Amino acid sequence: MPVIRIAVDEDDPDAGRYAAAVMAATLAMAAEPLPELPAQGKQSKPEKPLPENKHQLTRKQHVFPVRSIERFVDQGGRVAVFDMLRVKERPARPEDIVFCARRAWDQQTEDDMTQIENRFQEVVQPITEGLINTIAPEHKPAIDAMFALWVMRTRFRGLAAQELQLFGVPAYDMSKARAEHLESADRVFVRKGGKVPTRQINGAQLRMRVSGYTRDLAAALGG
Repeated sequence: MPVIRIAVDEDDPDAGRYAAAVMAATLAMAAEPLPELPAQGKQSKPEKPLPENKHQLTRKQHVFPVRSIERFVDQGGRVAVFDMLRVKERPARPEDIVFCARRAWDQQTEDDMTQIENRFQEVVQPITEGLINTIAPEHKPAIDAMFALWVMRTRFRGLAAQELQLFGVPAYDMSKARAEHLESADRVFVRKGGKVPTRQINGAQLRMRVSGYTRDLAAALGG
């Protein structure tokens, strides 16, 4: 289970209720079957940070590592993308929205994912540079984790709603600036009306799924 820190006052007698409600929502989402691909249903409009984005919250979250996409660009800095819905090919730069989710998980999850990507890049860079042509057994965990991350991000890159209703908990009336500060500090927060940003619950269950699938890959393929 990922570490989830709840933003509550130290003397709040309802602190335990907040934690229980957030954990219940996370476990419920994590228990749902994997969504089919391509994604079905209408996706909600992502919540934008404040214009100054003081805490540098990531708005375009890559589903596939940008450094891996960059290895295939042409002289113009673009790759060829085949749009299956429109049945046509078009050029796209690595930062194109087609490769990204739009703030579908929280900043803590984004930062944790970056660590997985970095470990994977350390493994594959010597291969792409022609320095080695085999993968050592000790590199397999990094590859398993990256594959698990790619699979799960692909399936949870969109949110049907931007907020989830929690039950049985009071709420904090906070400004958007305060909410962004809490997210940058890796804190889950409950807004007015007992609602929590869906990206925070999605992020927590994503970390659970990535960790679980990584373990499954290790077991299925001999560790």
